[in-house]
Amino acid sequence: MIYWIGNIVLLLLYTVFLSVSQLGKEQKNSLLLKLMFWQLLFLIVFKNNIIFNDIWVYLLGFDYSLTVGWSEVAKIQHFATEVKFELGWAYFTKLLSSLTGHRELLLLVVGLIILRSHFVFIKKYSQITWFSIFLFITIFFYNSLFVLRQNLALAILLFSIPYIIERKFVKFLIFIVIAFLF
Repeated sequence: MIYWIGNIVLLLLYTVFLSVSQLGKEQKNSLLLKLMFWQLLFLIVFKNNIIFNDIWVYLLGFDYSLTVGWSEVAKIQHFATEVKFELGWAYFTKLLSSLTGHRELLLLVVGLIILRSHFVFIKKYSQITWFSIFLFITIFFYNSLFVLRQNLALAILLFSIPYIIERKFVKFLIFIVIAFLF
């Protein structure tokens, strides 16, 4: 809880300091987005995973994916009796584990995708950047620390919004199918 509140306090401090700076509005918003992106990504990767029950299942699934070959990726879906991963998550986990055996890569890549999707969305569509980041932290961020698959699917859906606006149905549908796999 202290980290959650600390992020909100730091966001407000950054906003106050940037509001009195000589930078233009676009520069202030861009700097605020970058500061908060890296701060939240650091928290995602280096948090104490013991306090989040669900995160251990993902990390154990990552470890299991190191032991199976590409022809057996479907086994990752059922690596434990109480766990059922979607096929997209199994392939995603296997792809990351084939790059390196470090569990932190899973958290880093998922965190990058989740934060990037939300922050690109905020940058494109928000009139009040600091308030949008505040809403993201208070509503979505805590959940994204341990419910990885659903938040990754939501991030993929956020990337599809420009295709809705541009009325590119096929590209939008591709993102929907990919999100469905998670």
